[in-house]
Amino acid sequence: IDIIARKPLALKDFMEKTKMDQYALRLQVVKKAIMEPPEEAEEIMIDNPESISIASKKVFENKGSMSPYLSRMKDIMILRSKMEENNDVKKHLQLEYKNRVISWDKFYFGPEYKDFLTLSKYFRSKSKPDHPICIEGIVKEHSTETDRRGEKYYSFLFEKPYVTEVNIDGFRHIPSVRVNIYEKYKKLLHFVKENYQKHNKQIITYGNPYVNVNTYAPHNAKYHNITIWVNRTAQVHLFNETMEKLFEET
Repeated sequence: IDIIARKPLALKDFMEKTKMDQYALRLQVVKKAIMEPPEEAEEIMIDNPESISIASKKVFENKGSMSPYLSRMKDIMILRSKMEENNDVKKHLQLEYKNRVISWDKFYFGPEYKDFLTLSKYFRSKSKPDHPICIEGIVKEHSTETDRRGEKYYSFLFEKPYVTEVNIDGFRHIPSVRVNIYEKYKKLLHFVKENYQKHNKQIITYGNPYVNVNTYAPHNAKYHNITIWVNRTAQVHLFNETMEKLFEET
């Protein structure tokens, strides 16, 4: 966490040291950054010093005034994914949203399916939270869809668990999690699809969740539909990317 905080563009309004071994991370800044109209990411070719046969590799650089905040949030997201549980990171990083402390258990969900059921219940509660969250899972498949305005997008569906447990209400509760990307964000879409084709399907992403529950009586099931719309590469991490990139700068 200290390494992330010392990176260029420290962005103190986003992440600030409050104690000797603790930082405050302000999710309202992340939400504002996500809501900024995205500009298409630039594709940059950089030299690969590890191999003469591979002359260069592709990296994607996000544009926009709020992009540095999203990139820093991605670093935090990757760091958390390497931890065993939320307790390992919450000791040193406190999440805040509009002057409220947000528990890590209310921010980072997955990869266990019951985490997504917790997410669904939380975002359908009377308090109606509106802070961004992070999800982790395995992409099973993707499809092309069209929204009500006629715009095409790709929907990446997470693997669904086979649930046999029946709840007290008499239904099986099954999470149905997906990440959606509009076709117009071509470089972002190419990045995710290319990794999927290479079988790099384990993903973490963050954004604003949309949650609803559909009941399907013939299967005695309630499907908890959870969707996150992504428009920038900084909102997505696929596990083919190496942890070392996070600690390039000391």
